[in-house]
Amino acid sequence: MKFLFLLTLISILSIVYSFNPTTGLRRSRMISNNKSGVRGLTQIIDVLAGISLANQLSNSPMNAKFLSSTLPVAATEVRQGLYREYSVDKVDDSALDANIKTYKTAEETDEGKTKYWAILGVLLAGSFIIPMVQYYWYVADED
Repeated sequence: MKFLFLLTLISILSIVYSFNPTTGLRRSRMISNNKSGVRGLTQIIDVLAGISLANQLSNSPMNAKFLSSTLPVAATEVRQGLYREYSVDKVDDSALDANIKTYKTAEETDEGKTKYWAILGVLLAGSFIIPMVQYYWYVADED
């Protein structure tokens, strides 16, 4: 088991170094440039962290709570298409069709309409009257 783990680790590290642009013919440049060496070390640490996480997830006990059959099981239905038959998963989604009426009724809408007409009228009148008053103030002679 340890041999298999070490073999996997060595193969992953070789894959990481094969995609590193600072390896290969430019080996002397990698030694002189400290940043690329840090990048290679970071890639190695990332690979080791990924292997560690995968190992922990594969060895952890499975929680039986998530395996319960609370999800609806879809029934398959065979339908005839234009060129061949195909199967479709049929799910009972009648619970999604429950209409929750959160909108206002017609009477409630009519009650609030006058308020909005008044606001619109004040804004419309203000958009004409305010510029006229400003123009008169600007043009008026000061005595």
